[in-house]
Amino acid sequence: MSKREAPPPPVSPASRSRGLVEKLTIGAAAVMGPVFALMIGFSLVMLAKGWAAHVQKANDMLPGLMADERFLVDTTAYDQGRLPRRGDIVAFTGPRMFPADRERTWVKRIVGLPGDRIGLVDGILSIGGKVAVQEPLREHPLPSYRRDRVLLLRERLPDGAAYEILRSGNALLDNGGPYVVPADSYFVLGDDRSNSIDSRGVGGPNEKPWYVPSKDIIGRANYIYWSGLDRLDRIGSAVK
Repeated sequence: MSKREAPPPPVSPASRSRGLVEKLTIGAAAVMGPVFALMIGFSLVMLAKGWAAHVQKANDMLPGLMADERFLVDTTAYDQGRLPRRGDIVAFTGPRMFPADRERTWVKRIVGLPGDRIGLVDGILSIGGKVAVQEPLREHPLPSYRRDRVLLLRERLPDGAAYEILRSGNALLDNGGPYVVPADSYFVLGDDRSNSIDSRGVGGPNEKPWYVPSKDIIGRANYIYWSGLDRLDRIGSAVK
């Protein structure tokens, strides 16, 4: 008659708990290891290319940039004698007339170069007497706090630069100028033309315009790298 094998010793709850913790730890390391490696690699690429991370604070650059989106800025875009062009979206130090914003990054689109004569009539931009073309595309949905009817348009500047903007018929900001851009400075506008503080002034025909000195330009906006869990499809999109 064979001898019956002794049953294995009971596993204590503490041992089972330690085993579960070890498995979870190993699993987390297996998942997070590649993530951390990717983040480190991404950071090294950013440093090598001279890209810097910034956050869009407002909706004044809709439809291209939304509030709270994280995006990259190419800080070398205007090195070695390269100059900003009409249509570029640039990040720059907050305007001097807003001292509290000097530590904050602003983002706008350049439409006027040094020496340009800029005008706005009924929301239509002109540069040196040549009128930009605005092609209506469709109505654009906006958050519930905006009750105006907003149109998405494609604006084409006289030199061929083209991009999409929003307009809602805010007469306060639709007329102004002529503005003569000083030397070594740029005239900038927000893409949400009826909802932007930009070179036109704070708002209204009697406001004093302001311009962005070239020394305050940080670089050209590049790519969106984070837009929230509900907007994952925007990650990697070019800022244009």
